[in-house]
Amino acid sequence: MNTINLIRKPLLSIVVGFIISLFFAFPTYAKENSSVTNSDYSFTKTSFGDSLVCYIQTASLTPQLIVSDDSASISEITESVAAPISINAGAWNELGAMSYTYSNGKWHSIAKDAYIGDPLVFLPNGKLQAIGYDYASLGLFTALQPQWVVTGFNAVIYDTWAKNVDWNTKHDRTFIGQLQDGTFIAGVATRMSYQDMYDFAKSTWGNSIRILYNLDGGDSSNMYIEGQTLKKSRDVRSVICFKPKNNL
Repeated sequence: MNTINLIRKPLLSIVVGFIISLFFAFPTYAKENSSVTNSDYSFTKTSFGDSLVCYIQTASLTPQLIVSDDSASISEITESVAAPISINAGAWNELGAMSYTYSNGKWHSIAKDAYIGDPLVFLPNGKLQAIGYDYASLGLFTALQPQWVVTGFNAVIYDTWAKNVDWNTKHDRTFIGQLQDGTFIAGVATRMSYQDMYDFAKSTWGNSIRILYNLDGGDSSNMYIEGQTLKKSRDVRSVICFKPKNNL
């Protein structure tokens, strides 16, 4: 890991970070809705059934995949690239092996069977797309010329009306998605099944949501925003950072 460079945050970011920190204890925050908005994104804390959900929504920040050579905290990885927001990303097996993972022009893994997962691709046109496990191949990714590829688990919503709700046990989840107009969403939730994730997304965004993808979850579920980490979690191998388009 590179040594983290300390940066001086604009006053607005400091204020937003302080406000967020007031209700940022993930497993224990009160269930009433809360939100914070600035010029780059909105942050929402809410409840859905017996689940607690925190998420950002942004049209001006772009997701960038950062892969660490070694496991590290989400805050350490995020601060090393001076990003204001991130979520944990890809999964790995008990031997530390990842499935398809690509960023910054480098393939970190071209394995398919480290574990079973549907890779998530960030395309040159700025769209997120999930590739089914059965169709995933290095040749296909080469043809797509992605900005990055990471393998979490599955798309819960893909192509707006198509869905996958097969994982019916409840777990903590980290998710990323995109609306029809290109706006990105990303966040974490406690104890949700795929059906819960689908129902939450549809009740929040309706058919405006084009894709919702389940990244690594469980003990890895975490989110970093304006210097605050949502909850203590295990170290991770990769994060999706959100940065201004002219600062990638």
